[in-house]
Amino acid sequence: MSLETSPALNAVARLHEATERVPGQSLYLLVDPVTWSEEEHARWSGRPVEWAAVPVRHPDVEPDQTPRLLQLAPGTASADDLLLKESVSLSLDEVLRPAEAGRKARSYCAWIASSVSKQALANAIAGACWQHIEERRRLVRIWDPRLLSSWADVCRQEEMALDAAPSEWFFFDWSGDLIRLHASGNRGHVMAWHEQRLVQLGAFNRLMQLLIPRQKAPARALGAEVWRTLALVGQLNLLHEDDRFRVARDCLLHGNAIRHSSRFADLLATAREHPGSYGVMTSEMDSADWREMVREGASALRSHNP
Repeated sequence: MSLETSPALNAVARLHEATERVPGQSLYLLVDPVTWSEEEHARWSGRPVEWAAVPVRHPDVEPDQTPRLLQLAPGTASADDLLLKESVSLSLDEVLRPAEAGRKARSYCAWIASSVSKQALANAIAGACWQHIEERRRLVRIWDPRLLSSWADVCRQEEMALDAAPSEWFFFDWSGDLIRLHASGNRGHVMAWHEQRLVQLGAFNRLMQLLIPRQKAPARALGAEVWRTLALVGQLNLLHEDDRFRVARDCLLHGNAIRHSSRFADLLATAREHPGSYGVMTSEMDSADWREMVREGASALRSHNP
């Protein structure tokens, strides 16, 4: 993505403004090197920059794969300004790249405006990653751009809580728009984490990766539709996570009219009786089967709403 494009230039300008708005505030770049290629490792390791590792201390996160913070002091023609512009350009490239099956999270996670030191912020991020969920201590990868992109939809009036001074997080959503998320300096008003919320976030991200290459709707509108569909599917009393994901996927791919088809109702009834069976039942169905369900569902809707 060229820095001459409006999205890139606007993002850089907003990040400059966020830093300058509050006296004593610094701008940090948060990255996740686990997704870096050898070329990216070489590009950044060759720079005279000092990273602060986010000490998540989890056996699945190797020391050389921990998220890292870099403090930037952008200014006209400064080396840090070039780093800021390069990070924006590379992040937009990752966001707008066509979805690929199995591709991991983007590496350029967020830019954070905060008045605390680099290490204090790194420690605060690490502390916020650990949450007690269903009586278990779980690592929530809050630095993952997929989670951040979902967070803007999930949070609503809730905030990400960090045990540090208030900060502003900026990251690109699915359509390349720069999103701002406030992180409070206390845990008084914090998102309530629970197992179902993690499952829903995972399903949301999988569905977005599947649908974005196929849909022409703006990513934010598509995201809102995915959340509505997940909420509807949550009311169908399906016990198996895979059944819920597949039903949501099919409703989004074929339209919610299929929910009013008698054949679809039979599939749901069987899936309730035999959890995990929905995928097996639909694996042999072809496009003609789905078209028939759409036709029947639409007809049923018209008869109920003449």
